[in-house]
Amino acid sequence: MTKTIFFTAFLGFSVLCAGFPPHAAEAASGRELSEERCASCHGTRGVSANDLIPNLRCQKKKYLVRQLQRFQISGHGVKDLKDITPRSDLIMDEIAKSLTYGDIVKIANFYATEICRE
Repeated sequence: MTKTIFFTAFLGFSVLCAGFPPHAAEAASGRELSEERCASCHGTRGVSANDLIPNLRCQKKKYLVRQLQRFQISGHGVKDLKDITPRSDLIMDEIAKSLTYGDIVKIANFYATEICRE
């Protein structure tokens, strides 16, 4: 009887936890960073009001990390850094250069885990 109660409680807890993304704490930290660094152009939830500025919400994490890395290395005279081709934009270059790799991962995880809807 005790084993049945324990198993039922364990199963219920597992089902409850399964609904949370594995990096929920990182996404929350990424939300704060995105509000400070990204929201003024890309929107508070990653959806830009300007058609010329891309939406970030629901982009793949690896894609966002790579794009920010490309902005980071632009202007350094580096043509290729571990298969990363530089990308340049006056505003994005400065923002990306102010981020650590950890910041980039947190921001990317936040946008990648946002619920995709218009």
